[in-house]
Amino acid sequence: MKVKGIICALLLMVAGLQSASAQEAMKVYSGGIVTVYRIENVEQVAFVKLVGEIQLSQTSAEIEKGETLQLTATVLPEDADDKSVTWESTNSMAAKVDANGLVTGTGKGRTNIICRAADGSEVWAECQVKVNAEIVPGNHEYVDLGLPTGTLWATTNVGADAPEEYGFYYAWGETEPKDDYTWVTYKWMTEGYSDWTGINKYTFDDGQANAVWYDVSGNFIGDGLTELLPEDDAATVNWGSQWQMPSIAQFQELIDNTTAEYKELNGVRGRLHTGTNGNSIFLPNAGVYYTTGRQSEGSSNYWTRETKDCSDYGGCYYESSVTYNSRFYGYPIRPVRKP
Repeated sequence: MKVKGIICALLLMVAGLQSASAQEAMKVYSGGIVTVYRIENVEQVAFVKLVGEIQLSQTSAEIEKGETLQLTATVLPEDADDKSVTWESTNSMAAKVDANGLVTGTGKGRTNIICRAADGSEVWAECQVKVNAEIVPGNHEYVDLGLPTGTLWATTNVGADAPEEYGFYYAWGETEPKDDYTWVTYKWMTEGYSDWTGINKYTFDDGQANAVWYDVSGNFIGDGLTELLPEDDAATVNWGSQWQMPSIAQFQELIDNTTAEYKELNGVRGRLHTGTNGNSIFLPNAGVYYTTGRQSEGSSNYWTRETKDCSDYGGCYYESSVTYNSRFYGYPIRPVRKP
């Protein structure tokens, strides 16, 4: 809660006085600093009593998805000239709030419900709300963003319980997290190889004739697969047959048909994608794992289910664009629901 030190602001109605001087006087008084001006031709001097404190009926609460909570605000002092307030939720994916302080749980997560004085005093108070939602295995929550194809996006990463949590990290085409992310530890690596030339699954005719998916004469002998089979899709394996990793086209559709902005959700930075229908998903900046530690934690990286450009690259989402990276990197997974 924030309480302003001065609850009275001096409003000056001045004839023949430059407007800049009047504005400067207002700024000095509202900042709590008393400065004496020599002002002539004052027609009227009025005092406005500002809000000094807001007390909420609750400062913390725990509700279920779909449940409502009525918050009330006591505005002090009682004789403040304007006691009206506004309400907002810092995470509408967890709970929303209407103009009267009625909170509705919308999904698993946490949010702060903020009540602000409307008189310009900058006084506010907040209630921290935790929203619970029972998640049945194989029936994870998803959001309709109003996308042209109707693709439904999960609200959390695989292995996460809330939108801002990173969840687990996976190499492309692997279905279990691990401690060491290198070519040597990559699942689809030919024995005796320690770099991309030894990849033995999901290879196509990409002209890289020094790799094992070409014979000594330069003929392509790979499997020609460019999209993960269900048994190698981390979303399908971990969440069930209704889910899969996004395709390159689905990520591009997300980028092209939503508004993306950097946001902070419960202290975690990430990208908030908001559809034309007002619904959103939050992609936390989970970074990337390679070797034995997380690197570039401030970046947003997510695998697609397709290879891109060359057999040794998996397609990925990076900072609201579709690009690619080496398959052995550990990225989080944000599933989409199959139609």
